[in-house]
Amino acid sequence: MNGEFDNTGIQRPDIQQEVNTTGEPGGTMPPNLSAGSGLPAWLTEQNILTQLARKGRKGFVLPVEILIFFAVFIIAQILPGMIISTFTIFVLFATGNYSDVDALQSMIENDPVYLLINIFVILFVLLACFVYCLAIEHRPVQSMGFRGKDFVLQYLKGLLVGVVLFSVVVGLGTLLGAFRFVGIVETAPMMLFLYFLFFIVQGMEEEVLCRGYFMVSLTRRSSAIAAVIANSLAFAALHLLNPGLTVLSVVNLILFGVFASLYMLRTGNIWGVGAIHTIWNYAQGNIFGLPVSGLFTDNATFFDFEQTGSALLNGGEFGPEGGLLVTIVYVVGILAVVYWKRK
Repeated sequence: MNGEFDNTGIQRPDIQQEVNTTGEPGGTMPPNLSAGSGLPAWLTEQNILTQLARKGRKGFVLPVEILIFFAVFIIAQILPGMIISTFTIFVLFATGNYSDVDALQSMIENDPVYLLINIFVILFVLLACFVYCLAIEHRPVQSMGFRGKDFVLQYLKGLLVGVVLFSVVVGLGTLLGAFRFVGIVETAPMMLFLYFLFFIVQGMEEEVLCRGYFMVSLTRRSSAIAAVIANSLAFAALHLLNPGLTVLSVVNLILFGVFASLYMLRTGNIWGVGAIHTIWNYAQGNIFGLPVSGLFTDNATFFDFEQTGSALLNGGEFGPEGGLLVTIVYVVGILAVVYWKRK
């Protein structure tokens, strides 16, 4: 096989050099077809992340990989969950507020300490993913998508893509009567900053868990297509207990998983999709003041938008991610990732 060695020691075929965008100079990503498969080369085993992952241990069959994924997730939640519970009990006894659950929840969510504790919880899940991939699967960290010399540029591009995508949702929704601008909100800058920090960590954590760890692990033995589908379903499953869940919101969660998976495979790194996930959630909850997957962050937001008209468009209690507007944006995003040609 003709090709050259990269700094990971993997020999890359010529076609991979054409399709791989790794953050290194000269990377391009035209959707060239892999010989014999009819698929873009970045969507086959020639993908650089797959090659890197296969330097470690051989993968298990798909059902076993799925069980391991949920086991890693659950185990990573145990200690942080105990910390959250302890903090909640402490607040209960400190305030003497035993009956008004909504008031207690609001008070906790407005407490900067609570946000910082949640950041710690998320970091613990991130740590669990790294430990499993590096120590048990013996994968290089680059296989999780943490690669590329221009990672700052990749991250900034992701922020731009994410804010444009969600701004399109709000713009279309406002024109169609699904959202209405109420006004500008006076919010403590510290809370806005803490929420941004929270979503930086939270967005990357979900991408590392579902894409950097799970999806890439699956490609060690399964096809990239199977890995994309499986991790997108798993991503949706992690949100099944969120308030206001509907059939359409589940469909949209799966579509986001597909979009994020394809974006990561095509760019060859996790920086961009981590940034998209971060700014999508932050724009939704803290710029436009709308529910984020059924959860509210409207205690710290720049603008106040309210949902009006049909829940089919605006998503109802689950927020925009439960509406058709987001479905349209996700589908267009998926098509753009697959068919966009770069010079």
